[in-house]
Amino acid sequence: MYTLKEMRTLPPGKYRLEDNLYLIVRDARRYISFIYTFAQKRREIYLGALSKEVLTVAKQKAAQCRLLLIQGLDPKEVRDDNKKEIERKTVTLHEYYDKLLPIILNAKQLHGANSKLICHTHTLCRSWAICPLPR
Repeated sequence: MYTLKEMRTLPPGKYRLEDNLYLIVRDARRYISFIYTFAQKRREIYLGALSKEVLTVAKQKAAQCRLLLIQGLDPKEVRDDNKKEIERKTVTLHEYYDKLLPIILNAKQLHGANSKLICHTHTLCRSWAICPLPR
């Protein structure tokens, strides 16, 4: 096993850290990958650039991936399915505003258009809707 300090000075190559867990060194880049074979195909999951925090999390993820392999599941497919499920459940700001606008308009009718809370909420939501989101 290599220390973090040693990992930062290794020459280009592939270094085994644990079962299926490798440090890949290419030029100045150093990253950790989980490399395995599933259905007679070599697969690789990128786990992050080398750092103490990434190394700790990578070891945990590698253990989870090994358990999935034991259960006969492809860790990469499981990860992708989880991402798709999260994306499906995620509500965009535009969708949220479209659902919120009728509620605001209804509240304006009930409480009057000059209600401070209603005007503030409507203005706030309109400004969110037109602001470009960071990428």
